[in-house]
Amino acid sequence: MNIFLQGTQIVDTSTIIWAMCVGANIAFIATFFIRNFNGIIVRRLLDKGVGSKHAYTFGELGISGALLFVCKHLLRDGSVLRNTVSCVGGKIPSVPVEKETDSDSQKDIEPSFRLAYDQARFYIDERNEEKARSSYGTKTSWWLLPLFIVASVAISYGMTYLMPWLLSLFNL
Repeated sequence: MNIFLQGTQIVDTSTIIWAMCVGANIAFIATFFIRNFNGIIVRRLLDKGVGSKHAYTFGELGISGALLFVCKHLLRDGSVLRNTVSCVGGKIPSVPVEKETDSDSQKDIEPSFRLAYDQARFYIDERNEEKARSSYGTKTSWWLLPLFIVASVAISYGMTYLMPWLLSLFNL
């Protein structure tokens, strides 16, 4: 315990408490946005039905604009959300894209491929339905975000006074 008390002389306890408060708030904000963005896709798929016969493209789900860009990123092959959301065929289809070639160059150029998200069909598998409903079934209320931040700041403010007093009780 003596080593801890010597360490707190270098770093003030209030600095440690406020750092923990900032870290908890950043984690909560990130979780809030990730859960709500992922939830948009999952909730729309759950509303349409469960199983491979209920597979839909982004257009059929009404996802467009900036949300389409985010959804493409969230549902790329190997992403975390793909553990819950399945794609028909197991992978997003790829379409060959022709490259312009130099007329002077005689090298065979391999064609490049572009992922065809507009053709990909996504669905919630039956074995992932419970996971999808428990994780993303309901949208997190926006008012929880400022409430948590205010509560964590208030607790941290109180701990900046309470923690030094508690540490002074241990006279080592």
